[in-house]
Amino acid sequence: MLNELSIEARKQYLLDMTLIGDAIIKVCSPLRINYSTLMNLDHFLHTHIEARYDWEMDEYKNRPSYFYPKEQRYGNEYEYSEEKFGALKGKLTNALTALIKEAYMAENLIKNQM
Repeated sequence: MLNELSIEARKQYLLDMTLIGDAIIKVCSPLRINYSTLMNLDHFLHTHIEARYDWEMDEYKNRPSYFYPKEQRYGNEYEYSEEKFGALKGKLTNALTALIKEAYMAENLIKNQM
């Protein structure tokens, strides 16, 4: 659980979570990023990070993505494959790597000044 982590571990988890969102924003230009840390069914710390887009239908755009019909959420056309999504994965990886380096370099500079 998030509340069971030390303050340092909480800061790292939340920073890393938002850096993933920043990478998605940089590469995919969504309307916003939603973060959901629920732990209702899976009793381990994890967060769903979901990009939301202006082109989504109004009936779904302002609600959690699990309100989309199951056949739409789990359709074969959305399954990951390198062929379909490898280039996007590469762009996200590069953006996230740069953001992590920048964030942790800045954090180390702040700690060294204290």
